[in-house]
Amino acid sequence: MSKLNLHSQHNNEKNSRDIYLEGVVNFRDLGGYPTADGRKVKWGQFFRSGALNGLTENDVVRLQNLGIKRICDLRRSIETKSKPNPRISGIDYIHLPVIPENEDKEQVRQVGELSLHGEKIQLGEPGEMLLRLNRVIAHQTNTYSQLLRMLFEEESVPLVIHCVAGKDRTGVCSSLILMTLGVPEEIVIEDFTYTNNYLEQLKQKILTKRFLEKTKDVNPQSIDALLEARPDYLKAFLKEIADHYGTFDDYLSQNLGISKQDRKDIQNRYLI
Repeated sequence: MSKLNLHSQHNNEKNSRDIYLEGVVNFRDLGGYPTADGRKVKWGQFFRSGALNGLTENDVVRLQNLGIKRICDLRRSIETKSKPNPRISGIDYIHLPVIPENEDKEQVRQVGELSLHGEKIQLGEPGEMLLRLNRVIAHQTNTYSQLLRMLFEEESVPLVIHCVAGKDRTGVCSSLILMTLGVPEEIVIEDFTYTNNYLEQLKQKILTKRFLEKTKDVNPQSIDALLEARPDYLKAFLKEIADHYGTFDDYLSQNLGISKQDRKDIQNRYLI
């Protein structure tokens, strides 16, 4: 199937992808994307989102109506304690941090934590921190193995995965799910950068007075680089996998414990 056909099949479905919630930014459905073998990801199975701590009562009802069974929180403990998710009746909650919990403050970070200790973080050149972050988190194989194992569990899906902006950690986890399902890399990157459609709303949520105080001496271009979903960030993640683990198939089978048969089973369950 040509690249043109792959893109044309899902361009008309983007309006169905965005799901409006009153207190949440960047909530969207991962369904509808075409795979290399001509199938499509089922709608209403996998959702990606920014932080859910702002869910309103109406939002909670919306999640329940979507049939969500599990919320997977990818934030670190310091973030979940600062802005905890509400517990929702009928929806399971699991904490699955992507950034190592013991990571030193001066090392890799993402935009959400700058409001906690931004003055102590060395961002480097614009975009450098997120390139570094995405290389580091490629090695969180236990986390990703747990995530992909959820796809076999009826009690886990429909599933929501989220971090703070729903951009980097959520982006790589969404990418792993989509690539496991057989969605071509170019479309996976397109999904990653789709977050930029929410850039202004994310700025309103993230650029709080506290954030601005903590980052007053930071290069504004570095802040812009943190807020944007740039293709190079995901490419750094995928290149780290290729450099250290070989092919994506090797990464799945040898490091995440997802065999070829497991992958076929996952695809048959979630593709149409």
